[in-house]
Amino acid sequence: SDEKLVKKTIKTPYDKAFEKLSGIKRMRVDHTDLWVSYAEIRDEIYYDLLALDYVTGRKPLRIDIDDEDNAFIDGLSYVAVSSVAEALGVLHFGRTNLEVLCGDKNFSSSRSHCIFSIVLIRYDEPGEPESVQMS
Repeated sequence: SDEKLVKKTIKTPYDKAFEKLSGIKRMRVDHTDLWVSYAEIRDEIYYDLLALDYVTGRKPLRIDIDDEDNAFIDGLSYVAVSSVAEALGVLHFGRTNLEVLCGDKNFSSSRSHCIFSIVLIRYDEPGEPESVQMS
């Protein structure tokens, strides 16, 4: 059900991330941003489910490594949201872009894997990149 989906994919991870960042004493609660992304992995190729041109031109993305040796999907869109309800709306939008194929036993199988990412950003003051903390 959608209620279970929200709890597993959005609400619980958001609460845990916020709790983790709240433990940082020098950070203030009033400067936070929540960003989400949604990627599909099909046949070892990555696609951005939030790209506005997704249906007309499925542009394959690739995995890259940042300066701190963290893997990320290069070119993946992130959307700012201000509530769990908005994040759920983004999740539903991305689900409409999934490529669905019919099988013998399942008429709505996506035949792919998806990654819905939630990034919580907290900072001391706007415009001070050195104060940014991410989860």
